[in-house]
Amino acid sequence: MTGTATATLTELIPASASRRASLAATAANMGGLGLGPLIAGLFAQYGPHPTVLVFQVYLAVLAAAGLCLFLVPILVVNSWLCGEAEFQACQVAGSLPV
Repeated sequence: MTGTATATLTELIPASASRRASLAATAANMGGLGLGPLIAGLFAQYGPHPTVLVFQVYLAVLAAAGLCLFLVPILVVNSWLCGEAEFQACQVAGSLPV
């Protein structure tokens, strides 16, 4: 999922700011990898119902992230309509049935 998010962020940001997009994606990925276990540990240590609370918070964050997908613009329209030159590349990418 992080690779998809990084690619989407890179495509949404103008080409002149691609370095900034890569830096933001890397910071978000590494920040999430670092803060996730720390916050989960704090919930497990100090929160009520330590074996359940972590998963409830995870599901709430996952639901919020799922709802945010409706805000992301569609970048590819009719990807299955590839020309002859791109036919093999489309088959490899899985956008055309074989």
